[in-house]
Amino acid sequence: MPKLIKHVFNEGMTLSRIFLSCVVLFLINSICSAESTSEQVASPTGRTVFFLDEEISIHLPAKGDGSKIPVTLTSVEGVERKAELVALGGYAVMQIAPNMLAEGQWTLATADGRGFSFRIARPFQNTPFAIVNYGGTIPDDDVNMFGGPGPMKVEERIELYRDTFGMNLIMHVGNMGGPIGPKDADRAASIPARIVAQHVIAGQHQPGGQASSWADPALQLGTRYRGMHVAQQWRRIGGKTFVGVHYADEPGLTWGQQNEKGEMARAFPGEQNWYVGPYAVPAQHALYEKTFGKKPANWQFPEKDLEGWLHFMRWRTTILGDLFAQITKDIHATHPDVMGFSQLYAWRTTAEGLYPPENAKGIDVLATHGYAMWTPLGHLNPAHEVDAMRSGAWDKPLWMIGPWMGSQADEGGVRAVLYGVLARKVEGIIWPLDWKRTWPEAAEVSQKILPLSGMLHDTAKPRDTVGLLHSRDQHLVVNSRHLRAANPGTEYHGLLLSAWSMAMAAGYPASRVVEGDLISGKASEHKMIFTPALTYVSDATRKALEKYIADGGVLFLDSASTVDIKGARKLPFAFKDSMNEEVFPRITPIVPGNSRKFFEELIAPDLPALKKAFEEVAPPLIECSNPEFAFGEYLAGKGRYIWIVNNANQRKDDAQFIPVDAEADIRLPNSDGVIYDVFARKLLPNREFKLKLAKGDAALYAFMPAKISGVNVDRVEWKEPGLTVALSVNAGETPVDAIIPVSITLKNPKGQKIWTVYRATKAGKFEEVFDLGYGIMPGEYTVEVSENLSDQKAQKKVAIKASEQFAWQSPIVETPDEARIRSFLSKPREILVAYGSEESKKSATQLADDLNKKGFKAKAVNAADYNQEVEFPLQGAPFPIFNGIFTHPVAIHQDVIVIGSRKDNQLMERLIGKYGLSPWPLSFPENAPGQGRALMWWSRGAFGLNHESVAILANDPEGLKAGVDSLLKKLP
Repeated sequence: MPKLIKHVFNEGMTLSRIFLSCVVLFLINSICSAESTSEQVASPTGRTVFFLDEEISIHLPAKGDGSKIPVTLTSVEGVERKAELVALGGYAVMQIAPNMLAEGQWTLATADGRGFSFRIARPFQNTPFAIVNYGGTIPDDDVNMFGGPGPMKVEERIELYRDTFGMNLIMHVGNMGGPIGPKDADRAASIPARIVAQHVIAGQHQPGGQASSWADPALQLGTRYRGMHVAQQWRRIGGKTFVGVHYADEPGLTWGQQNEKGEMARAFPGEQNWYVGPYAVPAQHALYEKTFGKKPANWQFPEKDLEGWLHFMRWRTTILGDLFAQITKDIHATHPDVMGFSQLYAWRTTAEGLYPPENAKGIDVLATHGYAMWTPLGHLNPAHEVDAMRSGAWDKPLWMIGPWMGSQADEGGVRAVLYGVLARKVEGIIWPLDWKRTWPEAAEVSQKILPLSGMLHDTAKPRDTVGLLHSRDQHLVVNSRHLRAANPGTEYHGLLLSAWSMAMAAGYPASRVVEGDLISGKASEHKMIFTPALTYVSDATRKALEKYIADGGVLFLDSASTVDIKGARKLPFAFKDSMNEEVFPRITPIVPGNSRKFFEELIAPDLPALKKAFEEVAPPLIECSNPEFAFGEYLAGKGRYIWIVNNANQRKDDAQFIPVDAEADIRLPNSDGVIYDVFARKLLPNREFKLKLAKGDAALYAFMPAKISGVNVDRVEWKEPGLTVALSVNAGETPVDAIIPVSITLKNPKGQKIWTVYRATKAGKFEEVFDLGYGIMPGEYTVEVSENLSDQKAQKKVAIKASEQFAWQSPIVETPDEARIRSFLSKPREILVAYGSEESKKSATQLADDLNKKGFKAKAVNAADYNQEVEFPLQGAPFPIFNGIFTHPVAIHQDVIVIGSRKDNQLMERLIGKYGLSPWPLSFPENAPGQGRALMWWSRGAFGLNHESVAILANDPEGLKAGVDSLLKKLP
């Protein structure tokens, strides 16, 4: 897992210690005069909730330069911290180092009665498993998100999200025209949860108009700029509340509409002449020619040069992945602990360049939709999408958007979707908790899975005994038969759905296998592979399949397959196309078929033959008498977990996807140890039993190498500012060698719960250091632990002594990006030092000279000479991509140091006013940062895609000198 994902979601890791100031905006009309002050103590970003491991900056309006201002910070528990600040330019600054305070409410008070109340949130989350609210932040009292459950007080929502749902991440849809606000950041941190920017790259559905394509260099340039700028803007406001940038790659390379012939067609902007696509997009042809030095094969005539045609089509499936990998690198270069992740759901649309193994490369997390309405699989379709997304992307954390538009109003629908998704193994679930249909069952499922969530995150998804070959080449060959179709590739998609469903009904859940798995040898982890209607394989794939067979694997081809693979076995039937609209007429424009017809006509007739063929190779994962139950398996050290999900639906011709109660005779696999019924938290007496499940419900069984005798708190140690908790889940005196879910609760000296977190043992042991802060109330604390398979508990007390540690400063030059600026100056480079006035020219010239003495190639230049905008190469792009972020770049492609004020330096005004790349992006005071003061910060991508800049904002010679001197002191 990428390091930054561990920072954000692995609660065993402390968040990065990079000092990222949350410098504050004191809302005053003028701060250039010490006699003109406001009585408001405030924070410039507007935030009032900060994470413990953030540096916190607070501004206090103050008269009299050089005067001393004593302040006292007091926690709600009565812990006090004192400081003495120095006034300059109308105010004083207090910067508090990370971890100096403690979780809870704090108040800063001055001797004259002014104050600032703020809250500190713990830096670690309740679970490493991502539980994400899709579609917004925490709305105001009178707002119903998605027609949700009615007006609710903000405090009630926060409590509900935290305690009922365990939410730790919010996908914020409000980013189309600008960044999050301080209210969003405060409410998220109060949970505590983090925020990711949603739809940063694509808007919702389209990169830049009907004729544009992700292959367009101008579009790629603009999206790279946007990714970097959003990461910086949001981080400035949200601090460590903001952790990710999300790409919505739907529907793929291009977007069009059907013409009068029912063809998927595109038009150039301003023209009425349609051209048939998606294969005729000029930008893709141009990029191919630039990449390979030749024109692509004629897309209209694949039969004339099939290998050349396939080469072009395979390459098209790499465009999005290459771009998203590059944007993710850009984001990491901006902030290494901000992740980039992609939302992909139309894997079947290879015609649009969507292909999970390629789309997922280079990103940190792969997220996907799992609609329950768009295939005859119904509520099981999201589980199928998990397997489809994981193909070729086994090294990526996978988050699933399950019960959104795909969940039905009928009872059991949300349960079926969520449990089906979990059964196939994800590292996070995404759902809109405000959508009214999800509330009752969402709360029910949350309460059942939260105590298990550490295990859900830490276990591994094995490659199933059976692999289902999803051949990209075969998919493309099918596309070649429907070059002008509005929805090419549906035929092959329908075959894969039917094959996956039939294997599941036989008790053999099947992981997707792609050509890359065969060639790399990873497919050998499957004892058998099967595939529908295979009519084409490349030479490399044929050799890989034959080697797989020669090495002991079994390949099953259905009767519709025409390729000759040495050693392959033939199934006595052909899989049927479940997406064929002639067989499954659509009930609504987006809902095909019905579940009864799908199962009884496509699955049931050939199910015995498939089961017989598979049983000759290996036994099923589970022997189950009900073919509508679904299954999944996790690996957990020397243990494992097996899911059983009720996906049974009502049997009516006019009904679709209506869950029903169901039962089955179950025979679990043999176990050398013991088996726990996880939800019941008790030993299972027999591996053969009758299982009754409510609508959409699930059962989960833990196979452990030994019976759990108890849980032990091995060590609780306070070493400020962290509390170490070590525990073990044992069989007698020996830790159980497995991944076991545990809960840890910390109570204060009054016996009140501070927090509960959910984790898991590895090889029966667990240890983590929880940052509590130097400002925690002293006294005797209690750590309570429980293992969540047999519900055994233990506790231990620990004495926390009062700490005197309190690191703070009251600087004249505020530097939010200290580490970044030092890195910028760590080695010589070419730099423009841009000034705006004759007065600042002297400082710029001297700074350039001083840098040159250190080996730099620096030159002082007038900012006005470099502020000319160049026309952006892609005109007319809609606001979801470029609005307010990066419309027209300037003619600079070089590292820059910008010095002076907004009034005299046009590049400084551009940084702050147009790009929003400043520490105070919301409402920047005209005369900030005040007389005698300077504000220094770092940016990336403001003056050239791969170039960095440092700004020194000052309004007078004294402030500018202080800023330049501070910069020079950072030179190595």
